[in-house]
Amino acid sequence: MTITVPQPGAATAPVPSVSDLAPGLDQVLRTVLELAVVGGHCEWATIRLRATKRYAAITVSSDPRPQPAPRPVGELAAPTSRECSVFGVELAAGRDSFGVIGFYAAHSRGFSATEQAAAQLIAVQAALTIGAVRAAAELSEAIGTCTVVAQAQGIVMERYRLDGARAFEVLRRYSQDHNIKLRDIAHDVVVSGLLPAGRPRRRSRP
Repeated sequence: MTITVPQPGAATAPVPSVSDLAPGLDQVLRTVLELAVVGGHCEWATIRLRATKRYAAITVSSDPRPQPAPRPVGELAAPTSRECSVFGVELAAGRDSFGVIGFYAAHSRGFSATEQAAAQLIAVQAALTIGAVRAAAELSEAIGTCTVVAQAQGIVMERYRLDGARAFEVLRRYSQDHNIKLRDIAHDVVVSGLLPAGRPRRRSRP
């Protein structure tokens, strides 16, 4: 997934949202790119977030030109001109590493120690913010899951005349037996008022 964020003054095109991956992440990445260009002493910047079990790989750039497909973390796109300097910094906060941010300058003299320090500070701030946005999204999802499961538990209790513990056990065992996530089972119960099989699975007698 590639998102191009035009530079100031450039023709503006609609920018796809990545909020379906983590609400607010698209705005965070826009802000980081703007800060990178202003405070990183470079002409454009590129962020590459690695794919995880939960999130897809994302590449965003402040360069309006088409960007290459995402590459492994630490491997930035080759400069489009020989008269170009590149400085890459890992987006890491504590034990979490999200990807890499690359700073590109339209000269061949490289980045000074001061410029590198500024780039590293921007990278740390960006990593902390990305981590916070994702944590908030995961917490919101967890709260939503708990709410749906509680609703489904109440429905199972009422329909099948079970206590709370037994009703939750029915949902959990059905999830395991059918290899379906608990929140998906709960959602189906809330919508239909029934387990997909129409009745709770009872334990077999020894």
